[in-house]
Amino acid sequence: MGIYLNTLSLISPKLAGKHCFFIFCVPFKVKLKPAQQSFLNTGNPQDLDVDGIKVKKYTWGKGPRHILFVHGWQSNAYRWKDYIEKIDFESFTVHAFDAPGHGNSGSLYANVPLYEKSLSKIVPSIPKLETIIAHSIGAFACFYYLHENRPDIEKFVSMAPPFKVTDFVQEYRKQLGLWDRPVHEMVDYFVTYAGKKASYFDLDNLAPSLDYETLLVHDIDDKDTSYHHSERLHDIMKDARLFSTDNFGHKLKSPVVIKEILDFID
Repeated sequence: MGIYLNTLSLISPKLAGKHCFFIFCVPFKVKLKPAQQSFLNTGNPQDLDVDGIKVKKYTWGKGPRHILFVHGWQSNAYRWKDYIEKIDFESFTVHAFDAPGHGNSGSLYANVPLYEKSLSKIVPSIPKLETIIAHSIGAFACFYYLHENRPDIEKFVSMAPPFKVTDFVQEYRKQLGLWDRPVHEMVDYFVTYAGKKASYFDLDNLAPSLDYETLLVHDIDDKDTSYHHSERLHDIMKDARLFSTDNFGHKLKSPVVIKEILDFID
């Protein structure tokens, strides 16, 4: 793939940049297992239209306090099962969705602008949404959504987010062995696609304006997104608390984390 993109950049740099971007935006969609699908079916599945993309949303419970879960890259709403099963459905209504290109939602592609468009469709449809809980790129996209839209929520939980668009780009470049030209053209195409410079999406720009009560959760040995990202967020956000873990990795799958987050929202 890297050889193809590098070679194409010699023939048509702009086309190479466009191809780089869309290949970059393809998650490896994992087919849901029967048990996973059975659990999601208990969440009253609903199809939403987001710019012509079918986005699958799920809802559990009937309580007056509403929570929204947002998953990360190559994941789906099932990743929140252990949280959902511990929530009191008389007190809370729980919402989750499969982002474009993930789970039961449509689209071959996923990216931060598509996450933001999904959130812009879902959040206003939830009455009195109180808390958003998000992981990894889902958390990164939520920072963008919250900055752009300022919804009337009370709390935000950010779990192991990336920090800059360039973090994604450099990892992608390293994995494929890309030259400077296709990478430069890809970033230019992203600016055209998103309507904003890549640096606009940096959390240094998005996070300081947010005044939601925020819990930052990050593992000090996270190999996918640096723990220092959440340390930096803790420094620049007005009302944020940092909960550090050890040996739970990027996925942060632990009863300790679940308890901390559920105690925070309750």
